[in-house]
Amino acid sequence: MRAPGNRWLLWGWSREARDEAWTIADGWAGVLTLPREIHVDDNGTLRHQPATELLALRGKHIIHATGATHGRSRWTSAA
Repeated sequence: MRAPGNRWLLWGWSREARDEAWTIADGWAGVLTLPREIHVDDNGTLRHQPATELLALRGKHIIHATGATHGRSRWTSAA
């Protein structure tokens, strides 16, 4: 899609790794990705980066719910 500033934006579709039966039961699978700016550099290589407009989403972070983790993962430390 052509964007202001002579830029091109691209979205992708990210597939889920859910069981096919769940996909059929729920009637959907996947998610639209965040927009990326694409361009061809001086060497002819296709380049991409997050769309500039995404910076407008930055701001104060608000947590709307609390939760708990169970077990260990690479994202949490040992209890």
